[in-house]
Amino acid sequence: MHINPYLEQESIQSASPTQHASISELFNTSKQTLSKESLHEMASVELIKDSAVMIVLPGDVLFDSGLAELKPQNINTLREVAKIIKPTPFVINIIGHTDNLPIKNDKFASNWELSTTRACVTADYLIRQMGIEPTRIYAAGHAEHKPIRSNHTAEGRAANRRVEIIISKEKPFLFSNNIVEVNNHL
Repeated sequence: MHINPYLEQESIQSASPTQHASISELFNTSKQTLSKESLHEMASVELIKDSAVMIVLPGDVLFDSGLAELKPQNINTLREVAKIIKPTPFVINIIGHTDNLPIKNDKFASNWELSTTRACVTADYLIRQMGIEPTRIYAAGHAEHKPIRSNHTAEGRAANRRVEIIISKEKPFLFSNNIVEVNNHL
């Protein structure tokens, strides 16, 4: 795997004393906050080898089926997550996911569009409403192509409809050298 030399990883400056000093501390703070705010039923938190914290919000918590407008009654969940990550120096990668059922509305032509729009709407809320610096945020959609459960049951499909907020020390991998070489030859 090659990293694009034109998109070198920016080093993230060390946190001020009020910021979380490590990913592990962020993980512990996230777990405590979600428990204290009684949000543990609406979100889960995972530590990924002290390199990232992943907060998983079920799609049904933030969005109605087939739509990409944040549910007003559950906006507090996203607000509490934002309060956890805002004071950190880390990068925020927001990824939307869907189940494998084809979308059936006029707003989105595919699950790709729905999942990407949900990630962008989540990112926009964090930027505009919570004041998180836009340069820290990346958004992507994976549609039904990264399931965490089988899509053969209603419970599995519900688990696959989610928004992941991954807080890490490094930017997500964006391009390979092969893509740069192709683009340089055009």
